[in-house]
Amino acid sequence: FYNLRSSADLAADLSTWDLVEVDGVFDLPAAPPTNMHAIARPGDPGRFYRVEEFPVPPVILLEEGFETGAGEFTAVNHNPGGTIWALGDPASAGEGGTVDTGNGGSTNCWGTDITNPGFYLTDTDTSLISPVIDLTSVAGATLSFAQAIDILTGDTLVVNIIDATTGAVIEPAIHTSTPDGDINAADWE
Repeated sequence: FYNLRSSADLAADLSTWDLVEVDGVFDLPAAPPTNMHAIARPGDPGRFYRVEEFPVPPVILLEEGFETGAGEFTAVNHNPGGTIWALGDPASAGEGGTVDTGNGGSTNCWGTDITNPGFYLTDTDTSLISPVIDLTSVAGATLSFAQAIDILTGDTLVVNIIDATTGAVIEPAIHTSTPDGDINAADWE
């Protein structure tokens, strides 16, 4: 996208040039293959213009802070004898928790020992599944998330990208944590 700036003084510092409003907006979207836009001629005898070009901001397909609830995230327990993901206040996790707040100081996050204070149970095999994110119209996507891990030796945490239609793993293990020793993170990363 573009910004159009204007000044009557060509020697003025560029940061002081005025933003020109075009059709009620300042940020002008690109119109490939040729970007063109007309504005009314100014009334003063001399005026200079410059165009600032900015990359298109990323399209956010899903953003969730869990402050208002689980959204469309679901927890699945693959082993009924194990612990399942739960949404809640990490301060309630007791001795098994690594942090006292959600990421950024929020009061909610997903965890495996939030509603059952202490460590997750032996043979836990649980998944936290996001809502379907349609990637058919984007050239690429980036996944960002925060974690505060508290896992024991030999346990594994894996993030996979899964086809919503078939359930097949598209991108396996884009993030894996398999400790050689216990991991007890002091903060979100």
